[in-house]
Amino acid sequence: MSEVGEEEWKRRFGIFAILRVTGLAMMLTGAFVGMTDLLRPGGMPVLGVILGVTGAIDGLVVPTLFRRRWKGK
Repeated sequence: MSEVGEEEWKRRFGIFAILRVTGLAMMLTGAFVGMTDLLRPGGMPVLGVILGVTGAIDGLVVPTLFRRRWKGK
């Protein structure tokens, strides 16, 4: 495993933070779309679930995949 400098760690931390925040935002958007009259009266539960699951994957799974890839270097 190669040594990684401080700048590289800062960049990786920024990537993790962005991924987690965008995942959370997508999950919340899915909840609003699915449960409120944001897009149409009665909500759109199917679209809300799709956005929520995509946000969960983006916020939880993708950072783990990045971490595994970076450890392999």
